[in-house]
Amino acid sequence: MYLTLLEGFAGQTLGKRSLGIRVIRTDSKRLFYDDAAVRNFGKVFLLPIDLLIGLKLKDERFKRYFDKFSGTAVIDSHP
Repeated sequence: MYLTLLEGFAGQTLGKRSLGIRVIRTDSKRLFYDDAAVRNFGKVFLLPIDLLIGLKLKDERFKRYFDKFSGTAVIDSHP
């Protein structure tokens, strides 16, 4: 719930903020709580499967499957 609430509100958890990264939608719209919930479901409950499917899809940006499914990406927030 922590991940979904903070990412849905500000696009960052405290850990992401300290690393200088944030979650955005790939269509440039505002990130909503349901987008954050979908991407974090894979992280919390199905991480090994999520990573394996993501590796099999061979995305050059190394996006996890649930990031692709929810239309989100993790980017560097430093200019």
